[in-house]
Amino acid sequence: MIATLGVVKLSILLFYRRIFNVSKKSLFNILSLMVIAVLVLWTLGFMLAFAFNCKLHFFAMWGSQAELMKYCNTGFGGEQAIVITDFITDLMVLCFPLPMVFRLHLPWPKKLGLLGIFLLGWTCVSLRPSLIR
Repeated sequence: MIATLGVVKLSILLFYRRIFNVSKKSLFNILSLMVIAVLVLWTLGFMLAFAFNCKLHFFAMWGSQAELMKYCNTGFGGEQAIVITDFITDLMVLCFPLPMVFRLHLPWPKKLGLLGIFLLGWTCVSLRPSLIR
């Protein structure tokens, strides 16, 4: 699930980079590369944290409750950490194209319509079921 969240956010950012094709030295280009790096590190970090929560006893993740309690760190708190940071990265990705839309030479009704289309992803974020067990 963590890999899926990261790849979807990365695909959206790469889509923004394709739509708002700007020069290599622009602020948008630099910030988008930074956000992509943050998302890659976020995805890899949480994947590794959850993979090694039971150290090298990978079978305990799919075993009984007793094996889970014996081999795994039950006080990990990773579920809350991933929910909070997932929400923050969702906000970063959703708000990322807004300054570029405001710079477009369009009448305000068309800008608002375009903002509505980009912010339509907010419904997916707000309707997504909680990741907490």
